[in-house]
Amino acid sequence: MREIESWMIAGFRSNTAITALVGADNNGNPAIFGDRARVNGQFTPFPHLTVSRFSSVKSLAMFDEHSDTAGLFDCPRVAIAAWDQESKDRAYQIYRLAEQMLLGKSPMQFANQYFSGYKIVRTVFRDDLFDDRAQAYHIHGEFSMWAQLTDSQQPY
Repeated sequence: MREIESWMIAGFRSNTAITALVGADNNGNPAIFGDRARVNGQFTPFPHLTVSRFSSVKSLAMFDEHSDTAGLFDCPRVAIAAWDQESKDRAYQIYRLAEQMLLGKSPMQFANQYFSGYKIVRTVFRDDLFDDRAQAYHIHGEFSMWAQLTDSQQPY
């Protein structure tokens, strides 16, 4: 179920305001990564944005018996963190732009229609974090996505 991470990364990379603030990776792409990039030593460049899916209600599997409801009740939890070594304010600015895409009054739509059937809420927010290993400030937010009724066709 890592697809959500890749869809969110692609959505954030399509936002020119975010890509203008983050660095570029070795291939010249905007520095927006899945959280696994940190484990693989791709912790640079700064500033950057990480997206990590860490939980799901899907594991209950109570709806998987019927083909018309299988997959409909995957309620992922995702963490987003903005990182910068020089400025906590710049990390905060990157984070707020990403959050605006998810929660804003006029949120930007992700290209993937998967998100059209979800209500997204922020459950945790921390703006006072410093990572000693990376020597970087980071702003951290966690989001829950809950399936809701919608008239738009779902991609599953």
